[in-house]
Amino acid sequence: MPGQQTILTALKTLLTADNGAGGVNTLTGGRIYEGQGPQDAALPYVVFEIADDAPVMYFTGDDLSCVVRVETYGKRLNGSAQTRPITDRMLAILHEVSLTIVGYQEAQSQVINRGTVVAEDDSYHWEQTFRVFGS
Repeated sequence: MPGQQTILTALKTLLTADNGAGGVNTLTGGRIYEGQGPQDAALPYVVFEIADDAPVMYFTGDDLSCVVRVETYGKRLNGSAQTRPITDRMLAILHEVSLTIVGYQEAQSQVINRGTVVAEDDSYHWEQTFRVFGS
């Protein structure tokens, strides 16, 4: 069964390949980080990680079901105007779509939580969660 890094690599490939007008990579200026963003990173940026990776045994014993947390950070001064287009695009490319994950014949992602906003001292922090399935 592929490990977490295989899943994270597949997600990073998907997000960085979204280069068109209004794409995640375009809207963040390429600032898409795995695990944690740099402390001095320019805003906006996106961070993603596996939040829950409980083993799942269905038919083959190698099935995948994990929760991925995606966090979008933007300037508080701009309110949600800076983060909303990114989170909307994230939903468009990660909800009910097929994913390519090495080691799985089929994989897909579905939204669990469309988004929760947290206003911090100088930034807006928008958290979304998705479930990734694979077999």
